[in-house]
Amino acid sequence: PIWHYIVDNDGFQNGKKRYHINENDLPELEAGYRSIVIQNKAEFVQSEKLTEDTFFTLCSEYYLRKVRPTEIEKAPFEAILDEVEALISSALSEV
Repeated sequence: PIWHYIVDNDGFQNGKKRYHINENDLPELEAGYRSIVIQNKAEFVQSEKLTEDTFFTLCSEYYLRKVRPTEIEKAPFEAILDEVEALISSALSEV
């Protein structure tokens, strides 16, 4: 098995200005390396899963935070698009 850990925060703000923030996953990672198991954040992935996929990747998000797409029919999708277009038109007309 391969242990994966996703660092969401490293103690610094994302972006060009990297100022300190309170959220920091690195102390937790250092303290519990390979013993932490948190669903969708730190888990062991069996090596068989690597070979079952159509391509090989060690990206932790691919295995721990896998999001499956939701399929919808064409008509409801078009209705959603019509609503979004109406909202945009309404917002632009108010400007």
